[in-house]
Order: sequence, then C-alpha cells, then structure tokens
Amino acid sequence: MKLNEKENFSIRSFTLADSISIFRMVVAPFVIFIAFLGEYKTYAWLMILLFFTDMADGFIARLRNEISRRGARLDSIADLLMVAAAVMGILKFQFDVVWMNFTWVLIAIFLYLLTISISLFRYGKISSFHTYLSKLSALLMVFVFIQLFFFSFHKFTFVFSFVIYIISALEELIILMINPNFKTDVKGLYWLMRLKK
Repeated sequence: MKLNEKENFSIRSFTLADSISIFRMVVAPFVIFIAFLGEYKTYAWLMILLFFTDMADGFIARLRNEISRRGARLDSIADLLMVAAAVMGILKFQFDVVWMNFTWVLIAIFLYLLTISISLFRYGKISSFHTYLSKLSALLMVFVFIQLFFFSFHKFTFVFSFVIYIISALEELIILMINPNFKTDVKGLYWLMRLKK
C-alpha cells in the first residue's frame, strides 16, 4: 500500500482515521481528569474506549487506503496522551501493583522516554514505526489493563507484557539509531534490514 508522503493539516483533508486519532487526543486529557477525581469505573470504561479507537484508526486507515505521514503522526501523539492517561489511572487506582513491580515499571518508563527523546533529537518529531512487536506489546498491555481494572492482578501476564514491551522498545531504539530519515509504519528491524540490502 502506497504511503501518502504529503502532510496537509487543513481540516478538509482530514480522513476518518485522522478524526478518530484527534478524538483520542481530545478525550485523553479528560480521562486523566476523571482519574484525578477518583472515578474508578468511569475512568476504566473511558480507557477501554481509547484502546478500542486506537485499534480502529489504524484498521480504518488501511481499509480505506488513507495511510499518510500526517495520520501516523496524529496517531503517535494520541498514543502518547493515551499512555499518559493509562499511567495516571494505574498510579491512582493500582499503586500497590506498581509498587510491587516497581523495577519492571521503571525500566519500561525509562525506555519509553528514551525512545521519545532520541526520536525528537534525531527527527524533530515522535517516531511512528508501528512495528509488529509494538502492536503485540500494545495488545498485551490492554489485556493486562483489563485484568487489573475488571478482574484481578496476575503476575505472569503482567511480567510477560513488560518483557515484550522491553524487547519492542529495544528494537525501536536500534531502528532509531540505524535509520537516519523519518519513516512511518516500519514492520520491524528484520524488514528494515532487508530493505537496506
């Protein structure tokens, strides 16, 4: 599928997928506020809505052939805000779990901030690689979130999801180091190396 390289931020040019990403960008700060107020159930269900729309915008973009750099950038910004909302809620409502697994959480936060920092330094913008590993990691994190807020804590799935995220983050760091130009929708390090041959 051909990527539309032109970045046009006029309102008329926004696609359905772009609109969903913008919706997440608008709703995420509200979700953070809801968490701050201590509204457990409302927060949990709004996060499920954000997770669902996160999966929907990429699917719709591919289905309607609306993939673009602009869309990838909007999606990345929306992801950043959604992660902030998730972190706020977990710290607010599941602090005991965070404290019991502080090392895993600290490593994940460090790698997340490191990838963002290197991407901003290297490209001047947040990376939008959307690798297979990052997608798998996101699905696992959603699964863990649902367990935490709607069922109960399970050590194995929690640790497993963090291990996959760490591997995904390390792959992204390598891609950042070897790929001098901003590129969206990279399947993974293996596919990138094949293109470089």
